[in-house]
Amino acid sequence: MNSIDKAPTESISLEGRTASFDLNQVAINIPDQKVDVAAGAVQVHVEISERPIQKPLNVSSLTNSREAERVTGIAKPARALAESN
Repeated sequence: MNSIDKAPTESISLEGRTASFDLNQVAINIPDQKVDVAAGAVQVHVEISERPIQKPLNVSSLTNSREAERVTGIAKPARALAESN
């Protein structure tokens, strides 16, 4: 008997969703006809969040030697900044 590495579920629509959610009784779709699934449905948790985007920040400042410095950083969505303060 071989093990199964993954068990795909039925498609889950994210249309209109803006926050994480749970679904009960999501069907498991295993295309192999030789596999019989004892529990034909599972509970699924879908996590929806904004992801930080790393972009160069073009910030210049003059040092004592009058040289410009370039700084890079991570730009976070406004909501993530508000939650971290």
